[in-house]
Amino acid sequence: MKNVFYDEGFYYKGNTHSHTNRSDGHLTPDELVSVYKRKGYNFLAITEHNLFTEFTLYDTDDFVLLSGMEMTIPAKKGSVQEYHAIVLQGSKKQHAEAKLPKYIHNQEIAPKASDTQEQLQDTLNDAYLRGYNLILAHPYWSRLESNQISKIRNITGLEVFNNCSDVLENVGESTVYWDCSLNDGSKLWGFAADDNHNFFPYGSSGCDSFGAYIIVKAKSLSNEDIIQAITDGSFYSSCGPEIYEFFVDDGIVNFQCSPVSRIYLKGHKRQNQNKIVEKGESLIAEFISPLFGDEMYIRAECYDEHGRKAYTNPIWLNG
Repeated sequence: MKNVFYDEGFYYKGNTHSHTNRSDGHLTPDELVSVYKRKGYNFLAITEHNLFTEFTLYDTDDFVLLSGMEMTIPAKKGSVQEYHAIVLQGSKKQHAEAKLPKYIHNQEIAPKASDTQEQLQDTLNDAYLRGYNLILAHPYWSRLESNQISKIRNITGLEVFNNCSDVLENVGESTVYWDCSLNDGSKLWGFAADDNHNFFPYGSSGCDSFGAYIIVKAKSLSNEDIIQAITDGSFYSSCGPEIYEFFVDDGIVNFQCSPVSRIYLKGHKRQNQNKIVEKGESLIAEFISPLFGDEMYIRAECYDEHGRKAYTNPIWLNG
């Protein structure tokens, strides 16, 4: 059996991309942590632009802060494209094998504009060689092309949904970039994140908080166990629906979730399967089906009755 989640563990909710007034956000770190805790989140990463932070003072038995930053690489002259990457702390093994020193709290970096793919890769490698996970942020907002992303190495995943980009500019959905990369053999995890700046008050139509998150299945709510689960892909991304199971056993895929109106299984070719509720029918909460048999990978998406979406990470079937 191949399972996207750990066999044992507990589920924890978190946001891996957020900003405070230490860069271009509107809340203080105290305010941001407080409101996410009140909303039932278990962990949060404060990811200021080119400023690494490690806020261990906020760690409690029921809430942990992940260290990180948003590496903002300037666009080359005359280009509308930008590369942004979330630099998120790595696992104990990643840091033990690092070739360069770790960042320290409040360390500022100044990435150079990347005029070539090689220059971009060198910039990303600098963080990778320090033992960090790299998550490509909001590819659609960044106006990137799928063939550019497929060439990038040493990244953990990409944001398939960015709430701020979606709410403010309608460019938050990036699953097409993910599928193109997966189809090219890049084994990337898919992240949903708020990227919240809190330009608008809570409850307003322009609020960019609490709209996208990941649910991690980890051994415990500790900094180390959450990061290890993220590194291993033991999580799903969501804007609302809950996912309970996703595994393949003896050629059968098993997906279970909270009640939704649509479920899709997606492979690397035209191997799509779906289960769709007709008007007046009851909502569905599972999709069990044989595979076509030649999928390189399989992943699932579901939509609830309000149109909110959730995504599993892919299960790789060929190794």
